[in-house]
Amino acid sequence: PTATYLKRFADMRGIPMEGVSLAADRGHLWRATAYRQTCWLIADEKRLNLRLRREDGNSFGEAKELVQRGSHASTPLGWHEVIRYESILLVEGSMDFVAAHAVVTEDCAVVGVTGAGNSLPNELIRNTKGKPVVIIPHLGDKKDVGIHAAIRWRRQLNKRCSKVVILHLRS
Repeated sequence: PTATYLKRFADMRGIPMEGVSLAADRGHLWRATAYRQTCWLIADEKRLNLRLRREDGNSFGEAKELVQRGSHASTPLGWHEVIRYESILLVEGSMDFVAAHAVVTEDCAVVGVTGAGNSLPNELIRNTKGKPVVIIPHLGDKKDVGIHAAIRWRRQLNKRCSKVVILHLRS
């Protein structure tokens, strides 16, 4: 996407332009037409998990986000990249995945798990060996589902990573 479209996305979502640009540079943010709508496509590097958000900010009926037919919805965004980076920031959700790019350094991978019920793939866990991981859970629900998911992911990662920290930001 052009700088103009990235700026529009950044402004609409309230994400710093640097984060949106880095997500696009890493191949995670695209523009596409789907269901007769201009959309933002948020994807993992290998395009296994393709998530669509309408560019105008409206929903697709009841859904604010659609998973492209044929996608693997449980595949974490960015997980194929962890082997190339020194550290990892793990978040839940596609928009948090894009936003997280605004707070990482060039040597940090961003991984976005696209649902609290999803587990981390074994290959991802193997590729985190010796690397520090910070998990920022989703806090938008009333039942602490995001916190419970973060604790489960920390347990999965603890055997491989040098350090796993959950950063819990309650408002």
